[in-house]
Amino acid sequence: MPRDRQPSEVPPPDPSDEARDADRAMMAEFLRVRAGELGELAARRLLETHPDLHTRYRPMPALKWRPHFIGRVLDLSAAVLASRPEVFGAQLAWSKTAFRARGVPLDDLRRSLDTLHEVLNHESPPDDRGELTKYFQAAWSAIAAGPDEPPSRLSVETPEGVLAARYVATVLEGDRLAACDLVLAAVRAGLPVPAAYVHVLIPAQQELGRLWHLNELSVAEEHFATSTTLMLMSQLVAFAPRRPRDGRVVLAACVQGNAHDIGIRTVADFLEMQGWRAIHLGADVPAEDLADAATSFGAHLAAISVSLPTQFPDAQDTIRLVRTQGPAGLRILVGGAAFASAPDLWRRWGADGWAASASDAVAEADRLVPLA
Repeated sequence: MPRDRQPSEVPPPDPSDEARDADRAMMAEFLRVRAGELGELAARRLLETHPDLHTRYRPMPALKWRPHFIGRVLDLSAAVLASRPEVFGAQLAWSKTAFRARGVPLDDLRRSLDTLHEVLNHESPPDDRGELTKYFQAAWSAIAAGPDEPPSRLSVETPEGVLAARYVATVLEGDRLAACDLVLAAVRAGLPVPAAYVHVLIPAQQELGRLWHLNELSVAEEHFATSTTLMLMSQLVAFAPRRPRDGRVVLAACVQGNAHDIGIRTVADFLEMQGWRAIHLGADVPAEDLADAATSFGAHLAAISVSLPTQFPDAQDTIRLVRTQGPAGLRILVGGAAFASAPDLWRRWGADGWAASASDAVAEADRLVPLA
């Protein structure tokens, strides 16, 4: 059984840090609340100052640019909340690749960023303008530099890498049963189930996401591949040796807005293999429901996944609600791709730990909720 858990060891906040966090939160909220209006203004301004775009994006160019600008404002809001200009820069680097892959002139991305900066200089409070410019400088630098496309995570130099590549190819041929049989046969032949997750399925999903980003896969193909992987994971669990239940309970979920649940599903399965009872809630869980579930299931640990920076506000709310409304002594572990460029946010927002991978999550869970 887990030994008595102590209150969170997060150090008391510094008053000056609290004041800066409050200022950032106000700036981020201004951007988030007015994202629709600012997106409309920026789209109108872009087309007024660059009439050539009317022809390139006809018949309704404003309708095409408005959602782009709204998304960009929300990206900026998330970066401001995290106090990380590089988060905004990373999103522009991502967009740069997407623009190139879809045959959109990169100069259009630069012009759109310049236009948004002009609009915010006019619409934002004067005291915020200098601070916001720091985020745009990171974005301009990201457009000017960096790789043109993300590298593949697949390697055919290992048997697992070869298997991952064959799995991706078979899925994209539309045969999910054959794709699953490839991996199941390898597990029956001795490949450990955790290795199948870490060295086959996760790299395969990363490759599928990369191909979608490069416009080489449709949304339908990506969804089919993901549903196949989830089906396969359900089958692989039956082959995994499991330690006896040790009394610890983990609640695993994605924050509201996060539809990518393969990572958190992996964490839940790994912990269950180690003797935990895993309550996997899946994707897009509202903060209030997650906190209620932690109490209902008597969780010792809440493992929370955040995939995109735009989910930072929901992550912050979820951590706060789980901390204040969840069971006494509950520990909170966060992870997900969104924290890659801001790995210290978990500490600022009151979580107890952060993990960069499913394997790290198991070690961190054992540290946070040790056995007697």
